[in-house]
Amino acid sequence: ARLDARLDTIMHRLRGGEYGTPLCRGERSVEFQREIKEEMRRQEREMYAEPGGHIGSVLDKLPLPAASESNPCIELTFKGGPKPIGKCTIELFKEEVPTESKWLCTHFQKFTLPRFRPDMMLELTSNQKPPKPSRLESLHHIEPYLLTMKRNQKTAVFRITTMITHSLNPTHQVVGRILSGIEIIEYIQKLQSCATTELWKEPLVEITGYARTVRHPLEIALRKLDEKEKNRDAQKRDNDAAFLADKDEEEREAKRAKYAKLAEAERAEAERAEAEREKAEEQKQDDFVIPKLVSSTTTDESDCTSDSSTSSKASNTSKSSFSEKAS
Repeated sequence: ARLDARLDTIMHRLRGGEYGTPLCRGERSVEFQREIKEEMRRQEREMYAEPGGHIGSVLDKLPLPAASESNPCIELTFKGGPKPIGKCTIELFKEEVPTESKWLCTHFQKFTLPRFRPDMMLELTSNQKPPKPSRLESLHHIEPYLLTMKRNQKTAVFRITTMITHSLNPTHQVVGRILSGIEIIEYIQKLQSCATTELWKEPLVEITGYARTVRHPLEIALRKLDEKEKNRDAQKRDNDAAFLADKDEEEREAKRAKYAKLAEAERAEAERAEAEREKAEEQKQDDFVIPKLVSSTTTDESDCTSDSSTSSKASNTSKSSFSEKAS
């Protein structure tokens, strides 16, 4: 019961009661609430860049345009002195900010990176005259890793944000989104630098770069997918053709075997008919020879009988003539 009472007292103090009452060693004071609030504010700063930045109108929460292969893209190449650092690809919102998109594709060629805010944004400058801002639609900074242009400047000033920055909505216009190369932006923010102001830092190495227009990664991926599907269809057609060829070859082989069997059967039938015909011819010849032999033997017998009758007649005649002479 004493322990339960002690726990109730501690919970009462943690909820704000008896502010400033000292607690025993190992017990948490009301400062624990302040730690919790500080942690919540830190999480808010990480998510929204500034405390209270998430508090705004409904327009501040409208989503940015989705990625589309019809949007143009530019590729920024960064150099730290003579050494290359890396590249990043940025998609431009052509439908929402057509003037800025066209200017970035045609006029934005070289730039410098004079300063940056750690874990928040990079600043890119160019000596060229900036384009007139588009009046079609105002896009807000509701995502990290955006390309935004500063309004009402004599020279073009662009910033690449690395976190949600609602504080830039009144003075900047979102023109694009980073698609690849986020690790390059993070690497640049970790370079050695010196603090110029309380918030901004200047890199010790001069960082310059140039921009060029490239194809959209989604377009490249879709084209590769189409080529892959075409190759798959071609492979399928080749396989089907090979299968049909094999099937036709099998059918031809079956037909050849069938025709060979039929030809063999016809040949055997012809040989059997030839054998029967030869056998019939031999039988016919045998039937013709036997009657001929029989007829020849009868003729010989008749000749013998006729000879014997003639000789008997002759002997009788001679006997009668001899008797007549004798008489």
